[in-house]
Amino acid sequence: MSSKPKAWLSEHAAEEIRTRAAASHPCETGGILAGVRVGSRPWVTHAIEIRWQQSSRSRYAIPEGATRRAIEDIRASDKRIGYLGDWHSHPADFGPSSRDAVRMMRTAGDPRATCRHPLLLIALRTVDGYELDVTEWSLNGFRGTRLIMAGGLKPISDSRGKHIPNPADSSS
Repeated sequence: MSSKPKAWLSEHAAEEIRTRAAASHPCETGGILAGVRVGSRPWVTHAIEIRWQQSSRSRYAIPEGATRRAIEDIRASDKRIGYLGDWHSHPADFGPSSRDAVRMMRTAGDPRATCRHPLLLIALRTVDGYELDVTEWSLNGFRGTRLIMAGGLKPISDSRGKHIPNPADSSS
């Protein structure tokens, strides 16, 4: 049994990350991870790509204000969803950079942020495609996290019992 903390990732979000990473190769791309918490653990239901014009083979950044706007957009259709972390691709098999650590440290320390332990998911290019590597920021830096593949959230119903579609279930 692994002592690593765990995080769930929906198959839809995993496929979105792999598809976007492959389409952007050899440049990096990325975005944010959104979902819910089950107890204290994250369940990523959405991976949202946020394009950055200066993306290169060795650099990606989320533009100022883009995270907040993306979360507001997704919460318009499902209020349960919140920010859980960031993701980006690496065109080679290497882990988090010092820039990644600085971003996660700032996110965790931001008093306006709702995520004290953000995830960082990196899509690492391998000979077989993209492997997904996730870590979680803690007070002592990144800690390895066990990724568990999962489904999406159960659709919600309005007060009249009418089905409200889950945006993660639609193709984009």
